[in-house]
Amino acid sequence: MDKPSLSYAIEEVVTDAVKNYDGSYNSEDLFKELLSMGELVDRLSIVNFKLFTLKDKVMETEDAEFRAWASEEDVKLVMERSRLKRAIDEKLIYTVSKIDNGEDIAFIPEVKRYGNDNKS
Repeated sequence: MDKPSLSYAIEEVVTDAVKNYDGSYNSEDLFKELLSMGELVDRLSIVNFKLFTLKDKVMETEDAEFRAWASEEDVKLVMERSRLKRAIDEKLIYTVSKIDNGEDIAFIPEVKRYGNDNKS
């Protein structure tokens, strides 16, 4: 059995969090553990790049085996793209609902460290 993709796991977290959100900032909803909006958009960009690259390669070849594999891969990428887009939509809806309720918004910042930050 195939391991579920990260976007599928994100979709489950988003769906569960939306269903169980009680409107309270202090609720133990799973959105607090979710990736940042920037990370979701970044992942969507990567999936889009893979999808369009695959489509270009299919147009360039006559290899029947590659085309068969590519058709299956295309379906997987389209499903992953759909899940990521849904996760972005749900996160945006959640954020807007918090703003409408007058709550402070705490975005999860993307934190990446490149190189050695310790300067001795």
